[in-house]
Amino acid sequence: MTIYPNVFDESRYPYFALVFVENLMTKKENLVLARANDENGKTYRFLWISKNGKIIAETFNNKERTEKLYRTDIINAGSISPITLGYKSNAVEFYPTLFFPFLYPLLSALAGVFLIIIGGTMVIKNKNLT
Repeated sequence: MTIYPNVFDESRYPYFALVFVENLMTKKENLVLARANDENGKTYRFLWISKNGKIIAETFNNKERTEKLYRTDIINAGSISPITLGYKSNAVEFYPTLFFPFLYPLLSALAGVFLIIIGGTMVIKNKNLT
């Protein structure tokens, strides 16, 4: 039987993930059963399962998540948060302004015209020198 914990259909719990973690310094491998304790992603619970069957539970809230950076990596790798989380803040998650669809092509066009003018003047100067 194959388990797909990241498939969000009605028969699965969408805030649950299995993540394989290897500590590169100690070469220890663990399977982490990660889940969000609520639908808003405010609290999380990790169950660290080692090769010998030892289980360590770790529960933390969103503020405590930033104290240890591996917590954010596991949450993002398991897709158990409604959004992709940042390491210290979620400042990167934003919606572009209404002007973005207009400014992006206009600024790109201005940069192209500027480069064409510079290239044209260089070609004219080279023709005048020869």
